[in-house]
Amino acid sequence: AQPVPGEDAIRALGRLPGLAQNGISAQSSIRGGETGELLTLLDGFPLRQAFHIPGYQSVFGVLDPGLIDEAEVYTGGFPVRYGNRMAGVFDLSTIDATREPSTALGLSVFNAMARRGGSIDAADVDWLAAARVGTLRPFIDAFATEAGEPTYADVYARAGYGDVDRVRVTANMLWSRDELAISREGLDESAQIESRNRYLWLRADRDWENGIESSLWLGHSIVDSFRAGSMDKPGIAVGSVTDRRSSEYKEVRGRGAWQFHPRHWVEGGFEWTKEYAVYHYAAEATYTDAVAELFSRDTSLVRATELNPNRERLALFAAHRWQINDILVSEVGLRAQRTITAGTTAEAWLYDPRIRLRWQVTQSTDLRAHWGRFYQTDEVHELKVEEGLTAFPEAQRSDQLIVGVEL
Repeated sequence: AQPVPGEDAIRALGRLPGLAQNGISAQSSIRGGETGELLTLLDGFPLRQAFHIPGYQSVFGVLDPGLIDEAEVYTGGFPVRYGNRMAGVFDLSTIDATREPSTALGLSVFNAMARRGGSIDAADVDWLAAARVGTLRPFIDAFATEAGEPTYADVYARAGYGDVDRVRVTANMLWSRDELAISREGLDESAQIESRNRYLWLRADRDWENGIESSLWLGHSIVDSFRAGSMDKPGIAVGSVTDRRSSEYKEVRGRGAWQFHPRHWVEGGFEWTKEYAVYHYAAEATYTDAVAELFSRDTSLVRATELNPNRERLALFAAHRWQINDILVSEVGLRAQRTITAGTTAEAWLYDPRIRLRWQVTQSTDLRAHWGRFYQTDEVHELKVEEGLTAFPEAQRSDQLIVGVEL
């Protein structure tokens, strides 16, 4: 319900304590961390690129806010079921397909949208679909001729069958595309940015007897981008870049939880991901002697990178929550993950131990404490070839000690 530009669910979360945005981008930084250190999930499935125009400020999110029923947000100290990101988590859940109103239409400066949900009770089937198309381009053409020409759209669809008391299965799809062209003839600059993202996943949920629940995800993701640019400023610099990259993810995820005693709860699970990418990168740049000396760089830069990285990642996690007494609750967990890049020596297992405590001091006051370790390895689409890297760096590590008071 927050008033934010672009009817953007992800941008609205930036108003929560501990998060910061720069006013233009919809990406959030958490407690001083980088934007790439945030994990975004939609109904438990990871969205590796959740923004339109990611190569130019990531101005809008790809999710219609009317689709979001609940957002579970961690700004640090998150449980072991979340991993490979150091700063925080956006765990988003979509609405029930039968929620009223079942049909919605909208038009604004930023988007034209349509959303529809429904069910077939006799067949125990429900469905939900939404589509948005950007409407910003005509306004920019009229009032800001050198600001670029953005085109963007996204589509979400879900079909579900059954219920969790037996087995509930949902088929999910999220697709987005965007383009941006900038031409500044007076400044002798031009640029073009395109991106395509597609997420397909199946999810199965089951609530068993004796307090056991389980979920399984099977998914396929594609993240593509293309950039082209040129600049011609005699006496300063001449440069050109062409950057095309495509990545693919195949993955299986599972999670189970068991409330085997009124005061004891355990959970465990696994994640397996196979990652592929193709990088075609080129760069040419020539600087005058004065500019090169000013920025401490060579007078020329020439790069031409062709890479086909292939990675496999496995993660296992388990946690135990114990209500020690009526006012004190603890949770102890361990996450282990390993990433193997084809053609290199296999990396060792990385371990993330995490401990959380909650002490109910009074009826309205809780004291919370967390200590944990968080490892993050680059995913296959995150290799910074534009900075000259041809191999993935070692995993980053963050140790966090957090104490907070909840009133």
